[in-house]
Amino acid sequence: MAYITRREYWHATVRNKKGAEQTRYFEDKAAAEAWAGSSLIKLEKSGEVWQARVRKKGWPTESKSFRTKTEADAWAKQIEAGMERGVYQSASDAERTTLRDLIKDFKTEFAPHHYRVRQDEKEAWRYQLARLDDVLGEYSLAAIDQKLVAKFRDERIKGTADRPSVSDSTVRKEIYMLSKVLGFAQNEKGHHVAQR
Repeated sequence: MAYITRREYWHATVRNKKGAEQTRYFEDKAAAEAWAGSSLIKLEKSGEVWQARVRKKGWPTESKSFRTKTEADAWAKQIEAGMERGVYQSASDAERTTLRDLIKDFKTEFAPHHYRVRQDEKEAWRYQLARLDDVLGEYSLAAIDQKLVAKFRDERIKGTADRPSVSDSTVRKEIYMLSKVLGFAQNEKGHHVAQR
């Protein structure tokens, strides 16, 4: 069953005893006023969002906020359909986890048991992970797709102002390492990632 609700948000700004301003967001105007008390500087309605919530027995509750009711309704129908067919996999963990976070876990949990470790830490896999972290580390796992990997490949081969061009073989090894890291995310961490 999907529920679509409209929610309003208020933000209250107060001045503390030291003269610094502090702002907090609330879903309820009365709660914002109660928090601010007599030191309220400004209270504004910061907008509204449509929240879609899908609940189905045997599945975890899924929710997401949207700017329009149409987007919320379309998302809820898509999630419900996936649950009905039994193929739905939550992407919420993948949306919250960045590649940088995953690379840190990969280095500590997976690599020491599967790759040779040298005393000077100059292994090829460390360099490959460092390049992936530099270029793609800010992206969430849900955002990494074929287009992004192709862009990464092309920029590494052509070079940029920050980095010189590298050989096809180097790029192929870095993409293979990315595949290993995403496989680790799916198999060991239970994250749902896009097809590699």
